[in-house]
Amino acid sequence: DIDVRLTSASFSSTDQNATVGVSCANDETNGDVEFFFMDPNKYSGWNIDALRTANVSFELSRNGETVSYSPQKTAQIGWDEAKLQDLLDAAAEQVEIGYAAGDSADSVTGNLTLPWKAGSAKKLDVKWASSDPGVVSPDGYGYGDYTGKVTRSSSDRDVALTASIKNAGVTGTADHRVTVKGDPQKVAADTAKLQKAVDANFTYENVKYFGSDAVADKGGLTDDLQMPTTRTLGVDGKYYKVEYSASTDGVAFNGYKGTVYRPEPGDAPASTRIALTVTDKSNPEVTATKTLDYAIAPLDAADLDAELFLMEQAKAGYLDALLNGQ
Repeated sequence: DIDVRLTSASFSSTDQNATVGVSCANDETNGDVEFFFMDPNKYSGWNIDALRTANVSFELSRNGETVSYSPQKTAQIGWDEAKLQDLLDAAAEQVEIGYAAGDSADSVTGNLTLPWKAGSAKKLDVKWASSDPGVVSPDGYGYGDYTGKVTRSSSDRDVALTASIKNAGVTGTADHRVTVKGDPQKVAADTAKLQKAVDANFTYENVKYFGSDAVADKGGLTDDLQMPTTRTLGVDGKYYKVEYSASTDGVAFNGYKGTVYRPEPGDAPASTRIALTVTDKSNPEVTATKTLDYAIAPLDAADLDAELFLMEQAKAGYLDALLNGQ
């Protein structure tokens, strides 16, 4: 066996605010490590890792012979993760959210300012998350303070905003709780305004047959439908979600196209109710709906025969093409 003893450990850089070390004592403590710790906010240089990087030398002994050995690589001492965890948790806890004039954590009515840096010298990067992004949504790119975009609903909503600070693989977090005050009058006003637009623009005249300008016949649909788009409805698709649905499987929707499934020849006309729902993307409480009633005309026997004839021709042509290809 080889006896190994650390004879020297010379760190690349030192700082009075940093603690780190490796014992070179000629006793049982030889090689003991004091893990690195320093508040990054107290470091004024550019490479904090240099404070925990050392050139080391060893003495190797066996059978009465001793040689010195100095590796060509430096040794890097790990962080004291327990101390670093405490520091980051405290920094996340001490972050101060900015409020609109007259607001406080217990009464939020306007957007919030969420700091992007923490610590005494603002050297720690902060990331934000919300327990309810529909009420407070952190927005920003990490090049400046984030904005906590506030959407007020009809009642008070409690939201936890989590500040996260990561350094050297350790993450400190702290929850900052705020109460966003309800604004039922605004929700009611926005809903009424949206409903007015839907009532005015979702009309029989604005539902056309797909691929044409012909108004769909509410007394008996005979073709697929082109439903009103956001432009026709008078809403901005960036801010509002538009959905169409039918009360029966006589019409199936994919976006703004409604595929109509007509009854068989000789069957009675079918009926269906087509519903439009428009919802504010930033506040689902603001929504408007309207329905239109339609009949679906049965297929005409002559039209069905013509379609079947075309299908048979297509099949025959496909077979001929395959055979010619061989």
